[in-house]
Amino acid sequence: MFRSLNFKVLFYSLSIFVFLLTLSGIELRAEEHTSEQQTLKIAAWNIDAFGYRGFERSDTDLKDIAKILSQYDLIAITELMDKEIKLSEEGKVEGSREKSDFLELLDYLPGYDYRVSQFAGYGYNRGKEWYAFLFKKEVASKKFEVLEPPQLYPDPERKFSRDPCWATFRVGSFDFTVIVVHIHFTDRKKRRDEVRELKNVYDTIQGMDPQENDILLVGDFNLDPDDNAFGPLKEIETLRELFYRKNGCKSTSAQAKPLYDNILFDAKYLDHEYANNCGIYLFDLDEPYDLKCCEETVEKKDVPDGNKEKFKGISNHYPVWAEFRIDRGDDDSIDNTSSDADSDAGAINNDPETIEPDSQSESSEIVYVTSTGKKYHRASCRYVRSRETSTISLSEAKQKYDPCSVCDPPQ
Repeated sequence: MFRSLNFKVLFYSLSIFVFLLTLSGIELRAEEHTSEQQTLKIAAWNIDAFGYRGFERSDTDLKDIAKILSQYDLIAITELMDKEIKLSEEGKVEGSREKSDFLELLDYLPGYDYRVSQFAGYGYNRGKEWYAFLFKKEVASKKFEVLEPPQLYPDPERKFSRDPCWATFRVGSFDFTVIVVHIHFTDRKKRRDEVRELKNVYDTIQGMDPQENDILLVGDFNLDPDDNAFGPLKEIETLRELFYRKNGCKSTSAQAKPLYDNILFDAKYLDHEYANNCGIYLFDLDEPYDLKCCEETVEKKDVPDGNKEKFKGISNHYPVWAEFRIDRGDDDSIDNTSSDADSDAGAINNDPETIEPDSQSESSEIVYVTSTGKKYHRASCRYVRSRETSTISLSEAKQKYDPCSVCDPPQ
């Protein structure tokens, strides 16, 4: 009996010890997780005539593409040519998964959401093209928010074969705008003309909201970054090109030698969030890996040629990507701007049609909402200035929406 009692004591003692070790391990892992740097991986990828009739992908190809996409938190996709795309107002594709490579691809990416632009122009063999933004629903326990859905750059003079597109997002404390382009290819003069015009595109989109300066210009430029057509963009003294020849970056094309795909931004604003980590994902090697281009020279100088035939069902372009912090205060938010922002808002609110007197009751005080948003705003808020809005009373808004954290409407 004594031995039996000792055995029970020993057994329970060991069980408690193992349990405490397990708790300790869980706490340690939790501590390690919370101390991790919180970042967002943004990529741009031309998925070679994706969905084009006669070039549909097999299930194996789609799974391979999904595996590559799953490495990134946000991907700006060019050359989306998924037959005759029909879009809902929210930028969602309507149709059958059996007849859409894009919708079928989403089956292999369950943690992702997306928005698709309106028809942007013609490309490969005059096929229609769209842009798509594919993004994780949650990053580092932060909700991925679409502040401005994809919108095409107004181009009445048809300076672009495919209109540039832009959208605005927020994850954690990082809100930012991505401009994505797919520059003309067949006519080299046309290519250069379009690249030269990108400075006006950048300035116009940045000027739409003086409070939003975190702007990335990404996509397939169909010109090497040292081409003189980039001259107007390089007039921005603090412009940063992440991929260029001088540091040994390999081609972003699996077919040839050009360095066509790139990510550019104004370091004056985005160096605050840029995590100094970027690369080109070489998926067509026997052992795929990221060719890091964030240092003075790339990690691996002698990169073997890819296997075009083996991976032709994926794409003839490599994804390019860069990493940004989402755990720092937004350096260009309205709360951190100069008094110019206040004077601008004041000028709007002094308009008799938009004035919001404090003396009004909640039942008569008016606020603004969008058709897809979950917050209510002041008339002067940057998130409603360029969008279709409707007005509702403050009392009704408080029942259905949360107050915007940027314009701080009455609560």
